[in-house]
Amino acid sequence: MPGKSKIIFTSKDEIIIKYLHTPVPEYLSYNSTITIKDNGKNPVSIKLKFDDILPEWAEMPPKEHSINAPTIVELYRKLNRWFRKYGYTFYTH
Repeated sequence: MPGKSKIIFTSKDEIIIKYLHTPVPEYLSYNSTITIKDNGKNPVSIKLKFDDILPEWAEMPPKEHSINAPTIVELYRKLNRWFRKYGYTFYTH
């Protein structure tokens, strides 16, 4: 009988996103925790928790969300698709 998955990596970061559809930029900040386990169908996961001021003009995505994926690349693809569903994109400065 296989054992329980072990966590091999954890990272806590801030993710900043920008709303794409207003003349004045709207930015939101999420605290994120990425976890990678040593086995399983979707060993990579991210948990998001909104930790910012509510947007003035933009639609607000859910305050908490989690995503599972088989790889880190697939995780970020799913995360980007989820943000774009609400009109946001990753913001890099």
